[in-house]
This record gives sequence, C-alpha cells and structure tokens, in this order.
Amino acid sequence: MNDEYRVLLPPWLVAIRREEESQFKQSVISYVAKGRPEYKVTSVKGSYAICRRNR
Repeated sequence: MNDEYRVLLPPWLVAIRREEESQFKQSVISYVAKGRPEYKVTSVKGSYAICRRNR
C-alpha cells in the first residue's frame, strides 16, 4: 500500500530552484532522504515535496 505525504521544503532549498533547476531535483531528493529515508519524492508543488512511502 502506498501513502502520499507532503514534506515542507526550507526556503534556502526553494531558492535553488530559481537558480539551477537541474541541481534542484537532486537537492530535494537528498534533503528528504536524510530526514525520511523511507520516502520517495514523486514531485514538487510550490514549497512542498510530494512523497510516497511504501509499506
């Protein structure tokens, strides 16, 4: 069963999006993986990373 979660991204990480889009995706994945290793980032909407958690 998959559950969907939203992870609020810090302002410094959202600022990277404006500067380097290619680095942004990897930065979000790394940020989420540090705090929630069981989450997988599926997309980013605004200041939130939309994640799935596999059980």
